[in-house]
Amino acid sequence: AGNKPMTPSFRLCHFIAVITTCCIVSLASLRSVLSEPGSAVPTTTTGSATVPLFNVWTILRNCSFVSGHSHSYWNAPIFHPHAGTFAYSEPQPLTMLLTPFRQAGASPALLYNAYLILSLTLNGGFAYLLLTSLSCRFLSSFAGAIGITLLPMVHDQLDVLQLVPLWPSLWILRNIFVLHRLCQSPNTSRPHLLWNAVQTGFALAVSAAASLHHCLFLSILLALSSPAFLWHSAWRRFIVTGAVATMIGAVLILPWAVPMKKIVDQQRFARESELVS
Repeated sequence: AGNKPMTPSFRLCHFIAVITTCCIVSLASLRSVLSEPGSAVPTTTTGSATVPLFNVWTILRNCSFVSGHSHSYWNAPIFHPHAGTFAYSEPQPLTMLLTPFRQAGASPALLYNAYLILSLTLNGGFAYLLLTSLSCRFLSSFAGAIGITLLPMVHDQLDVLQLVPLWPSLWILRNIFVLHRLCQSPNTSRPHLLWNAVQTGFALAVSAAASLHHCLFLSILLALSSPAFLWHSAWRRFIVTGAVATMIGAVLILPWAVPMKKIVDQQRFARESELVS
């Protein structure tokens, strides 16, 4: 702790250096497919391609919907004749952002690999932002960024694409700590607080769009740990800004999360406890 104040341009240079390094590390970790990134995707250690190929198809499904080639988002052409079967898995609507590249002619494998590398790079970048927001020094934050980029839990399951983007969760955590600090400062204006609440709500929506599993488990963690943020005189201020962020996130998430849950409930889709075990 105890960083000396830095100019914005100096902080930007530090962040660019971190992002560049994290990108290089991400590329090195995927060197097995770099020789043919447009036609090969990473698989498990056993060589099974089932999950990554399904996620490639998921990306194509999202891109097709944005391009207008599919009139119903949830009625995917799988598990015929049942409707709404796209709700049975992680839809990952965040991958809709890849649509322009698909329209430009990028291959499905290239889209998958680019999204994977970007996710690993952003994992490190947002880890750096979180650590610096907690007053860690540059070298400590830099080391933490590299560590999160190479997190074994992620790299052991690179074929499960929806588990890779940790960066939205890190973004949310960083914003919460910043909000907590701003709420305790009497010099923080209401517009400044509101702007940070909007960012936090948007980050929550991005987290759900990248991985509903991550968003759900993070929400449970935050709910359980929330009392730790209220031991200060400005706790009312923090609750109000937190509620604003939650409402913004809910407004962005519920329009597609509610239909998804409704479809799953209608089909009584559930895994027996024996299968889970």
